[in-house]
Amino acid sequence: MDEDIIRAVASAAAGLIVRAMGTATWRVVRDRWSRLLGRGDAGQELAVGGQLEESAQALATADPPDRERRATEVEAEWRGTLRALLRADPELVRAVRELVASQPSGAPLVAESVTQTATVRDGMSIQSGRDTSISLPGKP
Repeated sequence: MDEDIIRAVASAAAGLIVRAMGTATWRVVRDRWSRLLGRGDAGQELAVGGQLEESAQALATADPPDRERRATEVEAEWRGTLRALLRADPELVRAVRELVASQPSGAPLVAESVTQTATVRDGMSIQSGRDTSISLPGKP
């Protein structure tokens, strides 16, 4: 298989995977890629799913100023992994191309917002993000 084709397919797939991390569709994307890259082996599918989830967590827990750099790193890691898999199994190139074509590529890099909810009984809860508001029971 031509190395340029492998490089292009791996790059497109890695970009799509990373853009899906942190979105509402992440679980579906992760499961599809796990099945494809696991090639019918349940243990391998589980391993790939774990690697994908680990990458998603690394991106989700990155400090906001470092998120773009970390996303670039995660994408490069997956691009390398995918290139190795595609070199080892040229038949996989067609399947990866098809999966890339079937998935929307405009997903945002990370989640746009996070909603936190807490139920507190006989105590206080403080949840913080970029904008912080603290309310004490019985006080406006």
